[in-house]
Parts: sequence; structure tokens; C-alpha cells
Amino acid sequence: MIREVQLAFGLKVFYSKEGLRSYIKDLLDYYQREADKYGEWLGDVIRNPQQQGAEAPKEKDIRKNQKGKGKATSKGWAEMGPMLVNTSDPSGGITEVLLAAFEEVKLKLSRTTESLKSLEGIENLGVPDRASYTLYLKEGVPDRLIIDTQHTRPQEFSFSADFQVV
Repeated sequence: MIREVQLAFGLKVFYSKEGLRSYIKDLLDYYQREADKYGEWLGDVIRNPQQQGAEAPKEKDIRKNQKGKGKATSKGWAEMGPMLVNTSDPSGGITEVLLAAFEEVKLKLSRTTESLKSLEGIENLGVPDRASYTLYLKEGVPDRLIIDTQHTRPQEFSFSADFQVV
């Protein structure tokens, strides 16, 4: 199972196509669970705004944030360093953040699905079985794959011995 901490970025080394595929499938399952979770939560907030303490931001309340970051935000947000903070409209803020999180996880789900499908092309490259695979994750999504046929997986050590009772 994939932990959130491992998703942010980095390089992951695999010594088999199966290990690489398995990792990307686990990543895909994780994003699917997250999408389902945020989708349900967002649906509850939109269906029952009074019970959840949130409501969808109104179209006329949406504006560009002052720093020119290009993110559309509703009123009630103030800048605090690199973050935006909402103290005057928490119900609209919750809905807005849920929408953003849901869209982000859907994008990661889509890009990870595409990555998994593209792995089918590895067989066409004629990669030897002992090759190593280095996967570069950018913002939690497979971005680049390096197939190394020079530095193959370490040989497995096999110990075999006969013992005799004296």
C-alpha cells in the first residue's frame, strides 16, 4: 500500500517490469480511493450545505487572487505568506478547497492511468529481463522512466549447504 509521504516526488528504482507495474497500479488504486473519498465528501457538502457547514461559492464571488497567481478564489481569502487563509467564509472555503483537491486528484488519476497504459510498450523495446527501471515521480505522478541495461539488478545470492551431525 502506498503512503502519502512517498507520493510527493523522487526516484524509485525497480529491478523488474512486474515490480514497476505493481507500484504504478498501487499508485493508481491510491488515487482512485482518494478521488472516491473527495467525491463523496464534496457531494455531501453540496447536497447538505447547512449540515456540513459549507456551501458552493457563488459565481459572482469568484475573483482572481491579488498576487496574480491565476487561481480563481472566492471572497474571504487573505494571504499569509505563501498560503491563503479563510476566516470570514469557512463554508465557502471548505467547498472551494474540496473542489480544488478533487480536481487535482482526478488529474493525477488520469495521468497515472496513462502511465500504466504506456508501460505496455516496454515489451516492444526489447529490454532484457535483468534491466533496472528508475521511475521519476513529479508531484506524485510518473513523469519519466529510465531503463538501464548496464546496471542490472543485483544477482540474488543463494546459499546451499549440507550439514552433518557428528
